[in-house]
Amino acid sequence: MSRSGRGRREPRSDRPTLGERIRRERQRLGLTQAELAGEEMTKSFISQVEADLARPSLRTLQLLAQRLNRPVSYFLDEPEVDPPAPPLAAFPALRQARALAAAGATAQALERLDQALVELPPTDLLSQARLLSLRAELMASTGPPDQVVHAYRQAADAWRATGDEREEASLLLHWARYEMTRGRTDRAIRLLERGLDRLGDSPEDEWLQANLRAELGLALARRGAPAEAIEHLKEALWAMDDLTDFARYGEVALTLGRLLGQTGEHEAAQVMVERSLYFFQALGDRERTIDGYLHLTWVKARAGQGDGARWAVEQADRMARELPPGHRLQTAVLRARAWLAALEGQVSAAQALWGAAIQAAGPQDRPWVHRELARLLWREGRLEEAQTQLQKALDLLEGSGDADAPLGPVREELARVCEQLGQLDRAAGLFAGALDWFQKKGMTGGWMDSGALWLLDLPRG
Repeated sequence: MSRSGRGRREPRSDRPTLGERIRRERQRLGLTQAELAGEEMTKSFISQVEADLARPSLRTLQLLAQRLNRPVSYFLDEPEVDPPAPPLAAFPALRQARALAAAGATAQALERLDQALVELPPTDLLSQARLLSLRAELMASTGPPDQVVHAYRQAADAWRATGDEREEASLLLHWARYEMTRGRTDRAIRLLERGLDRLGDSPEDEWLQANLRAELGLALARRGAPAEAIEHLKEALWAMDDLTDFARYGEVALTLGRLLGQTGEHEAAQVMVERSLYFFQALGDRERTIDGYLHLTWVKARAGQGDGARWAVEQADRMARELPPGHRLQTAVLRARAWLAALEGQVSAAQALWGAAIQAAGPQDRPWVHRELARLLWREGRLEEAQTQLQKALDLLEGSGDADAPLGPVREELARVCEQLGQLDRAAGLFAGALDWFQKKGMTGGWMDSGALWLLDLPRG
């Protein structure tokens, strides 16, 4: 992106400037500068472009043109351009609804959108799609899940009716992210695959392609499909090399590093984790940086680099101590230190650290910590104690309502411990429950979310 100084503007002509055209089309569609900027640019940059104080690169102009539903040629300083499109009929309603939502009046914003939809001519498909998209976005932050899903479905259907495949794919991406936040990974995967299918092989929208693939890779990693996840994450990362969403790039690189480490590609895994750390540190994101150091601990330890693993966990520990008391990452550091101690044969220290982590953990992490401690006790032959910890983990997971909770793997582990204790009837019931879960999920239980980093290998036999 090249900038031009205030004193070097070209003489004014009768033709609208690039910035004026962008501002006019943005206002016609009822978009704010922040919405036009998206995740790749800043509101400040859009403001400078519209004031003709900065000029976007061709790649950035292509992205702006796609969001404004105009060909790139419309924005170039050519003698003849298409006449400006008529203003979007829904613009006043969109502007008012956004203002109400920004003021915390989401209910009134939704009422304004509903009113506008009733008043809208049935032939104005673009306005209808814009209104329904904003309605789904606002409902996602406040509405009941079934109503939110219905709102997203209506918006997706509306975009399909307009024939705008890019906007439909973009909406499907946001819908999938909503599903991921509530643990509906399988539904998110279907939406992301549908988005990629709608977008096709378009070379003109690398950002949206990359984000769809990134989200799909993250979802597949969470579901326990590492080979597919690695494929999508690699493709996303290659495309993201030329984009500016550093936080998303770092998250993709971190997940890819975790998956590569799981498959034994330790050198490649370390490269990816260190790359993610670079971006997190550049962003000044303390929490993501701590998570990066914890992943680096895991990668280095699995590669046999004990000194490097201890150094990495010390960095995470130092930064986590600066967080507010009770922060989740402080528990994560305890778990990492326990895992390292166990690898080094310091069983008592590991047990004490995992015990402290159980006391500090919140509801989301506590089942994992019980399971981690159970692995240690199991490996030490302390089967009754391991059984107790696994049962606590299972009870918490079954009561969590999390659709992605690893019930199958935990039931299977508990069944194996019961079998070794001679509790054959109980083991049979647990094995049956695990098998039912695996069949419904269509997976092998290889979920490698960040929560699974600190599980010791299962004892043999």
